[in-house]
Amino acid sequence: MAQGYYNNDYGDSYSQYPTDDKKYECRTGPFKGFFVSSVEFCKHMKFDDRKEHKDRDNRTGAQGPQGPQGIQGPPRATGATGSQGQPGVNGINGAQGPLGITNVNGSNYYSIIGNPTTPGTNIKNSTASCLPGDVAISGEYNITNVGAGTGSYDVRFFGSIGPDPPTNCSTQGRGATFSIFTTTVNCFDNPPLRP
Repeated sequence: MAQGYYNNDYGDSYSQYPTDDKKYECRTGPFKGFFVSSVEFCKHMKFDDRKEHKDRDNRTGAQGPQGPQGIQGPPRATGATGSQGQPGVNGINGAQGPLGITNVNGSNYYSIIGNPTTPGTNIKNSTASCLPGDVAISGEYNITNVGAGTGSYDVRFFGSIGPDPPTNCSTQGRGATFSIFTTTVNCFDNPPLRP
């Protein structure tokens, strides 16, 4: 059964019967049971009365240009220095190095006699060297005369020449032509020991 509807704006009501201008009765939609002038009114439509949406086709427009970069603010003051942290843990001790000379005895001590100077020259030079890898710990020199000759001599230098720790001893000087200078070096035998 059709329902009557009164429209205050027009002062008329919907007809409960078909007329010349309202001859379609809606069986579905928002006007179900009413007589309307077109079947278009009977369709299920979603009405949107907001005017600003009338012409929208629901598409996203192109992105606009990027705006200008803002002005950089002034630099800020440096913050206060923080308190000093706790001291770190002590590191571990390093490995112990090799032992130095702790005891000199007959098993690790030896002497080498150097070259004797040649009789007949006034300039005398005699040197004695330890075996490679060993260290000179002392030395001495000896001056002898050939035959029955006598005369004076002058030792200008006695000691080590070369690297540190020392590995040799040397004697240099002047003497009578018949005098002979001989140097002896006393050595510490570093491991491995001599056979």
